[in-house]
Amino acid sequence: MKRFFALKAVALSVFLPFTATQVQAEGWSVYYLGDSASRDRCMSHARTVINGYIFKNGGGSTSEASWTVYGYDLEPGDQDVVIMCPITQDGSVAAIMNVHGETTEDQRIFVADTIETMWEK
Repeated sequence: MKRFFALKAVALSVFLPFTATQVQAEGWSVYYLGDSASRDRCMSHARTVINGYIFKNGGGSTSEASWTVYGYDLEPGDQDVVIMCPITQDGSVAAIMNVHGETTEDQRIFVADTIETMWEK
């Protein structure tokens, strides 16, 4: 079971690289999804998972940049999701998901937990 930390949104960028846990603060949920063999594999998996979530549960659109995949207006509650695939100091690739929404915490957690479960399959 993952440990839970409540942090101010400002502190997320400081603590995120060092935790292997779920972080939540004021409309944000951040999950460490694990390490990936390469950035290409992480990005491909992120695209597959976000597109699969939208197909199953509803959502708006997706886009991506060099190391991030975005999902917009995911249901329930129009949640925005980004899965990041940064290369860490030791050369590995960390998969990190950030979910943001201004609706209920339960809706945000549903989206985050569902994507995390899909990621692990």
